[in-house]
Amino acid sequence: MGGYDTWALLARSPSRFAAAAPISGGGDPALAPTYAHVPIRVLHGTADQVVPLSQSSEMVDALKAAGADVALTVYPGVGHDS
Repeated sequence: MGGYDTWALLARSPSRFAAAAPISGGGDPALAPTYAHVPIRVLHGTADQVVPLSQSSEMVDALKAAGADVALTVYPGVGHDS
């Protein structure tokens, strides 16, 4: 549950981290303002059949709306083991 746990840890302890890189996971977009001050690089494969790419995209969109320093790297044709 690495990607999901990355989002959960950020929400739980937003001042604990200098940066984050969730891979193939999702979180609660409503919590994005809580850790918008943390630089975040999100990674996800387009062929992921375990966690839909839309979950990462939703988080990135919510963080951008909150003014965060966030970027999404999408790996074409790569599955969940990105």
